[in-house]
Amino acid sequence: MIDIGLFVNKNKRYIYFFAVICLILIAVNVSDTITKRVPVAKERSDLKSQEGLFTNSLTNIVSNKIDMLPVVNIDESYSETHYIVEIKSPNMNRDSIAINISNGVILVSGELVQKTERSSFTSSFSRSFSIRDGFDSTNPELETIDEGVVLKFKRKVQ
Repeated sequence: MIDIGLFVNKNKRYIYFFAVICLILIAVNVSDTITKRVPVAKERSDLKSQEGLFTNSLTNIVSNKIDMLPVVNIDESYSETHYIVEIKSPNMNRDSIAINISNGVILVSGELVQKTERSSFTSSFSRSFSIRDGFDSTNPELETIDEGVVLKFKRKVQ
């Protein structure tokens, strides 16, 4: 490795200075060459016309796919008499949500399908969780609400 101190002694300072100046000139020349090759908008109106060239289409694609994600909130709570599971999905139809209860496990699944003239998009989800011990999983009470359903499991009598 070369020690920079060798270039900075009294007799050879000019060599170091000359090398730095050459590097600066090369960098300026390269940057001028790059900017000459890339077309640059000369007026503000040119920039406005090209503003959404790539971003609008990408933003629309991403936001449309995010809107299609099935938002499902599952809240669990307990009372003295019940284990309560509230399943809400604002962007899905209640008929597209399936609830299966088997061997003390609740399986909530659903599918959201959107079709347009040019494309079709399907998004699905599936979540499962166990019913706590001490609650009867064989005969839950089912209550429908605006954005989903509420399951109530009675506490087992001991």
